[in-house]
Parts: sequence; C-alpha cells; structure tokens
Amino acid sequence: MHLEDALYKKAEIEEFLRTLADAHQSILFNDSDTADLDRVRRDIRICFNDLCLLNGIITSSNENGSIKRELARLESLGSKLSKLLDKRTVIEQKQRQWKALVEHKRDWTDFKKSDTLTLKANYHELLNFYVDKVGIEKTSLWDKESDHGELTEARAEFETKELLDRYSLLSLCQSEVDREITQLEAILATFKKDQSFITEERKRTKSRVNSIGSQFQEDLNAVNVSIDKILNKLGLSDEQAGRALRPALLALITRSKESTAVPTPKDIESRISAAQTLLKVQKDALKADVTQYKKDLNRSEHSRNLWDNALSKIQELERVSKVKISSGSDPSLSELMIPMDITITELSGILSEAKSDILTKCLENEKEVLVQARQQIGSRDISVPKHAVRAKSPSFLSGTSPPKTGLNRDFIPITSQMSFQSGNSTTNVGKLKKED
Repeated sequence: MHLEDALYKKAEIEEFLRTLADAHQSILFNDSDTADLDRVRRDIRICFNDLCLLNGIITSSNENGSIKRELARLESLGSKLSKLLDKRTVIEQKQRQWKALVEHKRDWTDFKKSDTLTLKANYHELLNFYVDKVGIEKTSLWDKESDHGELTEARAEFETKELLDRYSLLSLCQSEVDREITQLEAILATFKKDQSFITEERKRTKSRVNSIGSQFQEDLNAVNVSIDKILNKLGLSDEQAGRALRPALLALITRSKESTAVPTPKDIESRISAAQTLLKVQKDALKADVTQYKKDLNRSEHSRNLWDNALSKIQELERVSKVKISSGSDPSLSELMIPMDITITELSGILSEAKSDILTKCLENEKEVLVQARQQIGSRDISVPKHAVRAKSPSFLSGTSPPKTGLNRDFIPITSQMSFQSGNSTTNVGKLKKED
C-alpha cells in the first residue's frame, strides 16, 4: 500500500474509532439492544486490529512496506532528476560550443590568391590609333549634327585609300572586341554557374547547420519535459502553482509541528530547487518517523490486546452470571456481586495500562456500567427467582435505563457472537472498507 493511501486510511479508521467510542458509551448507558453493544464492541476490536495492520504495513521492512516503498520512490525520483540535470548541463554546454563555432569568423585570405584571371583588351590600342588619326570630331562620339557634312566629305573621298584604311582598322577592332566579349561572356557564364552551385550548396549546408542547432534544442526540450514529469510526481506541477503539497505527506514532514502550506513555484528552475529541497526533507522525515510509527504499532497492538483482555473478563462475568441465574437454585446477591467485584478490579488493572485515549474512554465506560450495576444490586436486599431469566429482568436491575451488563431477558452471550478476528464492521455508525 502506498504511504499516502495508508496514512489516509489510518486517519479514516481513527476517526471511525472515535465515532464507535461515542456509540459504545451511548449504548452502554441507554436502553438499547444488547446485540448492538456486541456489534460495537466487536467493531472497536476490528478497528484496533486494523490500526495494527496498517502500522505494520507502514513500518514493514520488506519491499511492500509503505515507508520503504516511499523512500525507494523518492530515491528513484531523486536519482532520475539528478541524471536529467546532468544530461541537461552537458547538452547546454555542447549547445554553447556549437553556437560559438557557428558565429566564429574564419580567415580564408590564403585561398583568395589561388586563382587569378587576366583580361587583355587588344583592340584598345588599335581603336586609340583610329581616333587619333581621324580626329574625335569626325567620329560618332562628336555632335551628331555634323554627320551630314562628314558623309558628304566621305562620299567625296570614297575612292581614297585613307577611307579604306580606316574601314580596315575598324573591322579589326570589331573583330578583337567581339572576340574579347565572347571570352568575357564565357567567363561570366562560368561565374554564374559557380554562383548557382555555391548558392545551392550554401543553402544545403546552412540547413544542416540549423538542423544540428535544432537537435540540441530538441534534446534540451525533451530533458525539460522529463524533468517536468518528475516535478509533477513530487506535487510541484506548474498547473498547481500556489497550492499546498499533498496534505498527507505535508503532515508527515511537519509531524508534531505547525503545518504550513508550501506553494508550488511556476518557474521551472525554482521548482527544481524546491524539488531538491523537498526530496531531502521528505526522506529525512520518513527515516526519522520510522521509529515513531513503530511506537504507534506497539501502542496499537497493546490497545488491541488490552481490549481483548477486557472483553474476555466481561464475557466471563456474563457467562458466570448467566449460569448462576439459569441454575436450578436461586443465587444470592453475594454470588452475583463477588464476580462483579473481581471483574471491576481486573478492569481497573487493565485501565491502568491503557495508553490510548479512546481505549481509556471505552474501558472506563465498561467499568462504570459494572460499578453502577454493582451498586444497584447491593442497594436491594432481594433474591433472584430462577424463572427471572425467561420472565423479565431481575427486580434489582429494573429502571428507566439500566446499565448493560448482559443480565436481562435479552441477554445474548458474547461468546456466541464474537470471534476476535479482523473483519468488516457491522455497526450502523458507518462502514469501513479495507483495501490494499
């Protein structure tokens, strides 16, 4: 059984036991059916026994012990949290190193000198010679309005050798410039092809660089999700910010101290710090409280045994009294009072050993009802007719609300109804469901 479940169940049984003690007192001192008293006595015994079982489960040293299981759970969660924090630290360190590598500016100066292209403009010298010989004012670079005069002069000089020389020179220049443009266009096409390749490769490489960076972040996110799950298991979920820790465990941590609500911080780093503190506090509290719960177990067993002993004394008194009343001869008052005195003395001895407030209350009530019956018997100097058992209650027990000692016409011996074994309660005060 989980520790929290065991603590809740223990609180339920203790509360039910207090209710039974009140019902026990009411039945003893009021006119109620004897069978109700038997059931309440049995249910009180069942509760004491269940407390023994629960305290035994809580303090058990085997793997099913509630405290041992809780300690193992906390150790496991603490170990997992520690490993996840170490893993997160490693990932964050690698992520920082990767970002530094990405942002690092590399020096490629040595590689810039490895490939140099030389361009030769061979037509420049011929073209300059042409312009100098013709004169710039007679070329298309000059004002175009003078072209008509030039054309007129050209027609006049059409047959001259000078014009043919100029045409030949320009043709050579045209050939040279066309050839060099073709060369440049080929170089430019190569550059553009290289540019396209470089652009595509850079895009692919950038994608891989970004993918590596994203993978670091994904790994970091996955670790944080796992950390968050552990924090949730410890009751430090982000959604529960501002709420208190689980009441049962908080009561365990602050046992015998004033309980204060522990708010859950929203920030994950604060939650991690709170979790580390909480784990230490819980483990220390559990280890320290093992001794206390073992004392609770001893007290529960002691209370159960005392209650069993008290009921056996009362049961014996009722048996002896029934035999005397049912016998063929009329019992004297002394024959009835002596066993009662013995039982009262025995109950006083048992009561002196009681350490439970509830047990003390129940024993005092059982003793008090016998004392009252003893006083009632002693105050009336009459004999008990042998037919009284079947006819009516003895005259010395008559009254508005006689104490229940089992000496009336509704008497049912406890031995016929009670077996001192743990079982489900039968009292109508409430039902106790036991589960593992």
